[in-house]
Amino acid sequence: MLVLRSDARTDLVSQWLLVRNPLRTMFNTVVIVLCKFVPWMWLKVFLMRHCLRMRIGRNVGIAPVEFSSLFPELISVGDGSVIGWKATLAGHLLTHRRVILGRVRIGRNALIGALAAVQPGVTIGDGAVVAMHSLVDKDIPPGELWGGVPARFIRRLDDASSPLPPCLRESQD
Repeated sequence: MLVLRSDARTDLVSQWLLVRNPLRTMFNTVVIVLCKFVPWMWLKVFLMRHCLRMRIGRNVGIAPVEFSSLFPELISVGDGSVIGWKATLAGHLLTHRRVILGRVRIGRNALIGALAAVQPGVTIGDGAVVAMHSLVDKDIPPGELWGGVPARFIRRLDDASSPLPPCLRESQD
């Protein structure tokens, strides 16, 4: 994680201009907005992989989501993961005195609920579930359900206590 602090001679706007070209940021913003309106998942994933340089796995489901327009390449989503409507994945965080940059890693078969926010530098483990309207500011281990503001541990997920009804679970054949 990279942290840039402001001093008396500079402001935060000047600092982010030092680490990211404004034209690249505008291009990223246009692609992110376009992805919100693209109805085909294959095209959305293609744009994210090749235009935004994000690491997106296979068979992912991504609803209209808010990605970091400054550094979308810091975001990676594992195979089979689902990101809910208007979730926010931020590779950067601006505060009044500093700019924080960090990777956001979403593991395989993870679920990020609608309107959830994931802060920079967070890793969400394989098979983990983040409840809707949650704020994730620390790492989530694999196979756990977390929720709340800030997100906290709710319970361990296993096959018997899956949040999905039995008719939607994959068979273990």
